[in-house]
Amino acid sequence: MAESSDTPGSTAQVKTTGVTEAVVPADGVNGGEATGDQVTGGEVTGGEVTGGEITGGSKPPSVAGRSCPVDYRYNPADIAATPAKAANVLYVIGGLYGNSEALKTVLSLLRFEREPVTLCFNGDFNWFNVASDRFRQINTTVQQYDAIRGNVETGLAERGTLTDCGCAYPDFVDDAVVSRSNQIIGALHQTALQHSDLQDWMRGLPRYRRYEVAGHSVAIVHGDPEALAGWGLCQETLDEPESRESIARWLAGTNASVIACTHTCLPFLYCAQSGAVINNGASGMPNFRNSLSGLLSRISHSPPPQQLQAIYGARHDELYIDAIPIPYAHAAWISEFNEQWAADSPAHLSYFDRLMGAIDYTTTHAVRWLSTDAKSGRHLRP
Repeated sequence: MAESSDTPGSTAQVKTTGVTEAVVPADGVNGGEATGDQVTGGEVTGGEVTGGEITGGSKPPSVAGRSCPVDYRYNPADIAATPAKAANVLYVIGGLYGNSEALKTVLSLLRFEREPVTLCFNGDFNWFNVASDRFRQINTTVQQYDAIRGNVETGLAERGTLTDCGCAYPDFVDDAVVSRSNQIIGALHQTALQHSDLQDWMRGLPRYRRYEVAGHSVAIVHGDPEALAGWGLCQETLDEPESRESIARWLAGTNASVIACTHTCLPFLYCAQSGAVINNGASGMPNFRNSLSGLLSRISHSPPPQQLQAIYGARHDELYIDAIPIPYAHAAWISEFNEQWAADSPAHLSYFDRLMGAIDYTTTHAVRWLSTDAKSGRHLRP
């Protein structure tokens, strides 16, 4: 399980409401042995990938879970050329990870909005939902809204044997975490094979989407604007000059004012003169210290209703960009998780501590502010 950087981000003051900690990369899946509807133990055997590329690390391409397949690749111009769908209020829900309680809570938040809400699930809405009925429930619900595929859905759509989670984990993620992710995807893939109609649907999902909100283009990706499982928008590297240069290039290349992403499992809001990037971390897991809530990104021409209790946010011209907590029924979710994953299973070993809130991440880490100039139209909202 990867740990978050100990170096705080911006020191600008942020209003927090019941925040959490965080520490962990997130997507991964493969292997594992299923007993009924609960997964136990399980080992990975090989799982060599050919024709892949490495994103964010020097591990050889043959290491399953660290490679980025060629067909995961695209370029910012592809996103810019995608027809935009108009939205007044846009919810971006990334990394649901099969958490049915979080999904219920997301849908319940809609009652507080004054206008219709467009929901976009930007990948990895599957992960812990290994039981066949839970798998179908999550996916048939997501089918009713906009979605893109993450590396998890891309893998689950495959017909053959699957031994690589497609996470393209960088070097700072421990090998044991990578191996367990490969085991998780293998077990989940066995479930997916029982639902060929859902596999067909996942296979047809786009790798990115574009919306128009308040006259601004918003690019939705899973990883980054060049790769479905890219780590170019991860919290750990935001302070590096190369990362900031890439973000400026991607904002320009996608012709977007905002890029909304997920995949790396740690949330952040990055604002610069060229635009903003918001990563919601995980909708289906805790994200900050002292909190058990998931997180979604809300992008709109209007500020969020008070009932949503935005953790932090920014304004870019007419756009409001906010991190909204998802206070799902934690005890009910843990019970459901334990029904599907035994204590010695790869999912339990990799994720249970985080699911219980054992993460060391705060809003100070998450908010990265390069400009507070009033002329930029971006500011931390009180």
